[in-house]
Amino acid sequence: MQDEIDPQLLALFAESNETLASEAFLKTFLARLQRAQRLRTLQLTGLIVVLLLIGAWFAPSVLEHTAAAMRVASEYSVPYERLVVSPLGWALSTLVGLAVLFRVGALRRR
Repeated sequence: MQDEIDPQLLALFAESNETLASEAFLKTFLARLQRAQRLRTLQLTGLIVVLLLIGAWFAPSVLEHTAAAMRVASEYSVPYERLVVSPLGWALSTLVGLAVLFRVGALRRR
């Protein structure tokens, strides 16, 4: 292994070692940074628009299926109608919901 430094390599490094003007560098850097931020904002806006269009496309189908499911559920829940619309029913459904959350461990401290 050679411990000597190549003089030609040192000369090339010395030629390329120029200091950039700080204002010119900062202007260039800030322009590139703003361009990247605008692009990111544009991409995010485009993604939101696409997601909203997809949601609008599927919304009628989802609403139709939800209404059909609610019609079926309402046919079988006639005996429980008073329980669903009363404060006692709300309290019981809250307790059932809390029991489910405790059962799955969602309310436990870690």
